[in-house]
Amino acid sequence: MATETEIKKYVEIHVNDIIKKHMGLEGPFIIKNEYRLQNGQEVDRVAMGTNNKIFALFECKGEAGVNELIDGVGQALQGWFQIKSNLKGDFSNDAKSFLVVSKETASKLNLDDFYIPPMITLILVDVNNKTTVEYKKGKYIFAKAEEWVTINPYYFRDSSLEGIYFFVKWLLKNSSERNKKSFIEIENEIKKIIEESGKDFFGDVRNNHIVASELGFYDDVTKTLTKKGYEFAKKNFFEFCRDVVLKELKEYSQLVFIAILSLRRSCDKDGYMKISTKDIQEAIKGIYGGKKITYLFDPDEGSRNLLTIIRMLETIGAIKRKGNSLIKINYYPFEAMPFEMEKYVEFPSEKMKFWFDKFNLPF
Repeated sequence: MATETEIKKYVEIHVNDIIKKHMGLEGPFIIKNEYRLQNGQEVDRVAMGTNNKIFALFECKGEAGVNELIDGVGQALQGWFQIKSNLKGDFSNDAKSFLVVSKETASKLNLDDFYIPPMITLILVDVNNKTTVEYKKGKYIFAKAEEWVTINPYYFRDSSLEGIYFFVKWLLKNSSERNKKSFIEIENEIKKIIEESGKDFFGDVRNNHIVASELGFYDDVTKTLTKKGYEFAKKNFFEFCRDVVLKELKEYSQLVFIAILSLRRSCDKDGYMKISTKDIQEAIKGIYGGKKITYLFDPDEGSRNLLTIIRMLETIGAIKRKGNSLIKINYYPFEAMPFEMEKYVEFPSEKMKFWFDKFNLPF
């Protein structure tokens, strides 16, 4: 159970992560406490960019009851009106108004019974596991909080091993350049090449460098590699994939692979088993006694998170897929067993050659 003070502190410490995850914007952002807006309203926490523009308003509550939740919605809505009017021009065009409460609120209240105006964003915080999730009516993952469990703090949605590797290598090269590029510049370059060439990138362009940050490979403020990131940048692609999948994302990858093992059945003549993504989802819930896994399961009941890990297992050659429901196991991707990626994966792929050549990056 988190108090209002603890929620405010969480926002202060994790403001860059919150804005990156829930607004898709890179920091650094400066946090202001008990900030007074032009209309006299005092907001619990305000995030400003380096240009002194306000990007986010945060009204904070602890484990909110009915009255606290309604008050918070009203305060966040007032904040939104100030953003919309922007009389003094002190708000960014991307500014949002957030109501941030403890996740335990969802255990006490059925949030779908309340009107949460679509112009404000309700965020629920798990202080202990350092995770946040955005409420969406009818699709809220903590509507029954006891149905969820967190096994690893890393967010990885719509990323790929190739994409993360690309950005780590690019950061290493960019750090030595006299005229360093920003992430916005590199994103725009990639999108322009996609448009002109018709070539796909390695999953979502932005999510790949966000995940690199989530894994601690670069510093959000300086946009340079951390010590950990530098060590990963020196690895070759096979070593990089091994350490991301078998160490950094170990709990996710092992859980998914064990679920596949639990579903083993007779194979066709080529060694493929008929196992759907839905089968894997249900097997994972069975392993965790009916619980769903934060980040591995989608808040809207989709399968994009799970498919991201499945594709990573495929990238390292541990499994091979045919279509959407046929899977073949090549080897067991566990730390104590031989890592056989080189045996099953052709490297570099034509796609990797294309993108790495475009940016003059070494493999």
